[in-house]
Amino acid sequence: MPNKIDGTGGAGVQPSRTTGPSEASKEQREASQPTAPRDAEQVQFTDSARLLQRLESELRARPEVDESRVAELKERIDTGRFDLDPHRIAKRLIKTEQDL
Repeated sequence: MPNKIDGTGGAGVQPSRTTGPSEASKEQREASQPTAPRDAEQVQFTDSARLLQRLESELRARPEVDESRVAELKERIDTGRFDLDPHRIAKRLIKTEQDL
């Protein structure tokens, strides 16, 4: 036998009663209202936040690639003056892997 789902009883279940707007207390109504920001509110940044902001600005102002360094390395490679130390490279690769 199918059960009717209309909130009017059946299987001894009574419909739940919700509190309507007229029954809510003044405090509940005020608490549910969004508050507008006050004109006098201020935000203050810490010294660390100001330092980070300054550093970020300085980094954004720098070019992503140091063209003079690239030109120097190209010139050293072209003239055969670019020395590679395989032991030094291996040590740095191992250190990088350990740091991860």
